[in-house]
Amino acid sequence: LAQQEADVRVLIRDDSSTDGTCRIIESCRAAHPDRITVMSGSHKGFSGSFFSLVRKAAASDDSDYYAFCDQDDVWVPDRLQAAISMIDSDSPVPEMYFSNATLTDSKLKPVRPMYDNFSFPPLKSMRLTDNPAAGCTIVFNKKARDCFVLADENKIIYHDFWMYLICSYLGRVVYDDRCGVLYRQHDDNVMGRLDKKKVWINRAKKMKHRLHLREYSASELSRLFSDKIDPSETENINIMAGYRQNLSTRMRLLFHREIVAPSADKNFWFKLQVILGSA
Repeated sequence: LAQQEADVRVLIRDDSSTDGTCRIIESCRAAHPDRITVMSGSHKGFSGSFFSLVRKAAASDDSDYYAFCDQDDVWVPDRLQAAISMIDSDSPVPEMYFSNATLTDSKLKPVRPMYDNFSFPPLKSMRLTDNPAAGCTIVFNKKARDCFVLADENKIIYHDFWMYLICSYLGRVVYDDRCGVLYRQHDDNVMGRLDKKKVWINRAKKMKHRLHLREYSASELSRLFSDKIDPSETENINIMAGYRQNLSTRMRLLFHREIVAPSADKNFWFKLQVILGSA
């Protein structure tokens, strides 16, 4: 609500909270009844909750831009102003902005930027393996909103990765190196980026869950938008989407020269997940 040069409305979903969340929300809503809307429902997790929010916004709102807002983070005052200067609200294709962020400890003491020298991978197919955009830094236009909600939310593990793929293959993604968000890191974070050892431990733990993050997202991308994507790119998407069909399809992805992760350590984990059938 403190954002500069932006008329902000906040749509909140209570995911069946059992702590003091609802009391805090109601105090905010009472102070700003015309700017805050609250919806509630059963526990769906973060990705499912964001799908419900975007669907609600698509059905009842006509804002020019939309942003995911995560609970642990603090926006700098000109974050939205920067975003809307770089993407077009009325573009006929989905457009998405994301920015650098300042990683902080639990008390918001700055530690370091999330990225030192980010650049997009040289091949679009590499975007199938890795999402650089933290959800709390994403701003998107109306066309991206409408494409986002078409997916089967049960197939989308991470809402921010899905938005990144939509805009990468159907429209435009822009990156801003300015730090627009204080990205709080603490022991209870769903995602954490400060301790590299913990990052590797978390990646190892995810192996047993078999989330099929990339496979499911690729299959939805192909199902919904294959007729709008260049055939050469569609082939790579389908290789990712169908790699578990048999040994041959798995080996094809494992040794593919273009469908690789953008760094050596990420590629190690990606290839390992392909071998285990959990990519």
